Amino acid sequence: MEVLAQGLVELLFGEASRAARRRRAEAFAAAHGLRFRAEGRPEEAAGRFEELEMIGVPFVQPVADTCWGDYQGRQVIAFENPVWSKRKRRNLPYRFTAVRLARAVPDLLVAAEAPAWFKPDVPCLPVPGAEALAADPAAAGSVLQRLDRAPLAWMARANWVVGWHEGRLRNRGADDAASALRFLTAAADACERV
Repeated sequence: MEVLAQGLVELLFGEASRAARRRRAEAFAAAHGLRFRAEGRPEEAAGRFEELEMIGVPFVQPVADTCWGDYQGRQVIAFENPVWSKRKRRNLPYRFTAVRLARAVPDLLVAAEAPAWFKPDVPCLPVPGAEALAADPAAAGSVLQRLDRAPLAWMARANWVVGWHEGRLRNRGADDAASALRFLTAAADACERV
């Protein structure tokens, strides 16, 4: 009986939290003039997903809570997808946000540690005074000086600036997602100025 009750609670509250996350993601998309799809890759954004996959963004399962469109004159996409954690030995949900650049830039990774899926085409060197690796440390230093502290781990690679953090949209998720989007747009501007 206890097992049945536990299963019922997980089923009911799991569905409720998933629906609440979807509502938050949909509200975020509407507030920023973006389109929204709850499950799977939208056909209209297929090219964006293919480009992100080519630069190493991991896609383990079908994406969820996808928002895409134009924001401040730039193509953007945000979605949730699990990433394998060697330490925890399971997939953990991650929220990704990506902003397209007008031109390709040298590789830059700003994160406490390099994820297993960041495999740059050229050797990357540490950026002095930052937790970052870059193909061009001098240019990366210039980019980082123009930016406030990042609210998430991020990279500039090819024609994209991509940010990620573990977790899903929470109660304050729309604020967190909006700050990530604003930061990555500013990072894209800074990368293009160098």
